[in-house]
Amino acid sequence: MNSRRRLIAGFLIMMITSAVAGGLFMRWWTLREMEVNRPHVVAEKFQSQLGLNAAQTKRVEASVAAHLKEVRDAQRRDLKALAASKRKLSAAVRTVFTPEQRRQYDEFQASLNTDAPPAAQP
Repeated sequence: MNSRRRLIAGFLIMMITSAVAGGLFMRWWTLREMEVNRPHVVAEKFQSQLGLNAAQTKRVEASVAAHLKEVRDAQRRDLKALAASKRKLSAAVRTVFTPEQRRQYDEFQASLNTDAPPAAQP
């Protein structure tokens, strides 16, 4: 019976340790992804996917740069604030696009299953 308790206790400790390590890894990975996605990288992705012109690309880069700190801070606070920041950034970026580019952007965001703004927004 004593060895059974040790086995169960060891298993529980392993599960708790794994959960904590997984949570820390996800936090590190998410912050790492934000560092990788510099404003110019995000703008270049939009440029290639949506066919933005140079002026639009610069405006998108400026919007991303302006909201990046807010997104990072929200990411550290909680997921609800992060979702609100992402919606705010998405709305700011969408103002740069033509109606066709907005439609493509909305479709792309929907395919990623993110907080895409409704297509009716300007």
